[in-house]
Amino acid sequence: MFISYASIALPLPLAGLFTYRVPEKLAPVAEVGRRALVPFGPRMLAGFIVGLTDTPGDIPESKIRDIRDIPDEGRVFDDYMLELAGWVADYYLSTVGEVLRTALPAGSMVRSRIRVHLREDGGDSVDQSDRQAQVVEYLRERGPTLLRTLQTGLGAWADAAVRVLERRGVVSLEREMTVPAARPKTERHVRAVPDAEARLSSRARKQAECLEALRKYPDGVPLAEFVERHGFSRGVLNALADAGLAAFEEVEVIRRSRMLDQEKVEADHTLTPSQTECLRNIGEECAGGNPRPILLQGVTGSGKTRVYIELVRAALEKGRGAIILVPEIALTPQTVRFFNSVFPERVAVLHSAMSAGERFDMWRLIHDGSRDVVIGPRSAVFAPLPAPGVIIVDEEHDHSYKQTDTAPRYHARDVAVVRGKLLGVPVVLGSATPSLESWHNAVTGKYLHVRLPERVDSRPLPEVTLVDMRGERERENFSSLSTVLREEIGERIVRGEKSIVLINRRGFATGIRCRNCGYTLSCPDCSAGLVYHTSRRLAVCHLCGMERIVLQHCPNCGADDLNYTGRGTQKIEQELANAFGEAGIVRMDADTTRAHDSHFRLLEEFRSGSASILLGTQMVGKGLDIPEVTLVGVIAADSALSLPDFRASERTFQLITQVAGRAGRGEIPGRVVVQALMPEHYSVTAACAHDYEAFAAEEIELRREVEFPPFSRLILLELSGTDQAALMASAGEVAALLAEHTPPETDVLGPVEAPIARVRGRHRAHILLKTRRITALRTLVRHLLDTFERPETLSVDIDPVDLM
Repeated sequence: MFISYASIALPLPLAGLFTYRVPEKLAPVAEVGRRALVPFGPRMLAGFIVGLTDTPGDIPESKIRDIRDIPDEGRVFDDYMLELAGWVADYYLSTVGEVLRTALPAGSMVRSRIRVHLREDGGDSVDQSDRQAQVVEYLRERGPTLLRTLQTGLGAWADAAVRVLERRGVVSLEREMTVPAARPKTERHVRAVPDAEARLSSRARKQAECLEALRKYPDGVPLAEFVERHGFSRGVLNALADAGLAAFEEVEVIRRSRMLDQEKVEADHTLTPSQTECLRNIGEECAGGNPRPILLQGVTGSGKTRVYIELVRAALEKGRGAIILVPEIALTPQTVRFFNSVFPERVAVLHSAMSAGERFDMWRLIHDGSRDVVIGPRSAVFAPLPAPGVIIVDEEHDHSYKQTDTAPRYHARDVAVVRGKLLGVPVVLGSATPSLESWHNAVTGKYLHVRLPERVDSRPLPEVTLVDMRGERERENFSSLSTVLREEIGERIVRGEKSIVLINRRGFATGIRCRNCGYTLSCPDCSAGLVYHTSRRLAVCHLCGMERIVLQHCPNCGADDLNYTGRGTQKIEQELANAFGEAGIVRMDADTTRAHDSHFRLLEEFRSGSASILLGTQMVGKGLDIPEVTLVGVIAADSALSLPDFRASERTFQLITQVAGRAGRGEIPGRVVVQALMPEHYSVTAACAHDYEAFAAEEIELRREVEFPPFSRLILLELSGTDQAALMASAGEVAALLAEHTPPETDVLGPVEAPIARVRGRHRAHILLKTRRITALRTLVRHLLDTFERPETLSVDIDPVDLM
């Protein structure tokens, strides 16, 4: 059957697929799972072929445009990945094209742009509107200009003006294809031509020496390396090439992350009885095929990674691969070190801190099966591994597995569960502090529940001291460091041991207020105060990134009495430096980890260097395994309890428990100091007692009482706009419409002003849907999205983890 039409999923938030004609010359390579360059309006986009047919359906032939090119040599996505993308798009109310774009490495998408040219004598004899005249004058001054630049310089209206000018023959449009940022890298190699007759004169001594050196590299050698190593000039090599005795060639080079070059460690330890029992239970579950998801609940330091290694080994022995998800980029180097030590040259790393080229090369190695152990954060769930045999989600409770800012707003843990179900392979969810949803699924039998109840080698869990900071204030200690924590850090420094200090807020001061008039420096575009950063001497909005120089005088009354309140990592760093000046301090937060490979560099500096203290935000509290750490301090451990979020208690318990687990993982027992203003709260006391069951029992009853997850499902609708009154009116109409059509067992909560009421100049309103009928409700919300025609913006988050 001659195939002549393709269904294309475009990487745009537009529902449905688009039909394009397959030209005869492209028919042999038109294949489901490949990309296709197609015209869409005035642009050229790289879409994805998800179907092929010999009929155009109900679309008139005259309206169908041709595919322009198929850029890839083979399929980018297999049938399983296309099926998974369809599920993600359907469940999270996204589009298949958006999901497939997310699954590709950043920088690999081909795009087009339009350059506007003013024709000769353009506009001289044609009457123009004021706006059209502005476009003509702009082009006269600057020459051919990108349409996007015109819109930036003149305004969004420039697009419409350009279209009119094109129809009238005043301007012409040139479509340019942009080269992807991520593409194969090559370097120039040189080699001696074998069996070539020597045609060197006796006086060409340098050329003869160079040829002799080249023959030591029968497969060729990088040109730059050869020149540096042997000292021959490029001119000598060019002379050999002209004589037919040497040849230059471009050779593709695979870019490697530095993480793959870490020193190997002993990670293949003898299994403990608990680990052996876990593996036996998992094996029995998998024996019958189509296993349930597996919750591996193990206290911190119990050896979950050792269990993961055995599961990966079993998959590799069957000729299959493995995907291991980690929640934070900061954890990736450590995980890579363990797995690369056991499975050398089989590990691939995918994460956003890598360069676009490194990600692109890793993605290709995974795609062609050259690397079959994939490690990375959230987006690695879409890794193009041809045949996964196990999928592991480490620290499955972590909220960073949820994409919240752009569509598709997926949860990597849940996508992993679905991918495992499609493939019929085990999905292992590991955590010392499982999410309430996963824990409920385990205790009700939906998931297999296996446990590691004690640390390896029977090492004790760290002793925890809970400090009521109200008492410290009464004793006139106004430092962020309690007396106990200060003394404990000092002892560790004397003994040559290491400490971790966590405060989950970056910056120096979280508020800047005038003592004279009460004026508070805040962001003009967001409902947020500015945070002072000493490193740049700027006040920064952590929502939109706006920066402002802090003046010595109050901008409202002119008084020179500004008060810096609150604390963040920079302020704690200063206090630690004042108290322990000789001890090295490594700070890890969003400000210090922006550069390429910075997570890896900072952790190596702390692990292997002379620094005694690692200070940071929550990224230092997840999964780190550094035996020399014997003390952990948690500052403002209960700060999250003040947030208007039903998960605040769960997050507090998880944060304290996880960071406490970094202490005492070596031969020396650990100690933890937890500082809080509400030390009596059950999430704090249960965390200090290392008692997950006590916390879960308390929290699950509160959730049951108000019918929040895991006893219901949530959908968060957010409307945003520049006019607050109009926004709330629209939100009220949307809520009333939903209330009229919602399925049974569904509550419509709101609309209300969002907890963070304004971001980047746009007001925000929330409508929260709570339901036991998630499928029917998603159908209703999908219809609302497809038919929404208001000046406000509407976004939808299925199963939200952040209600702020």
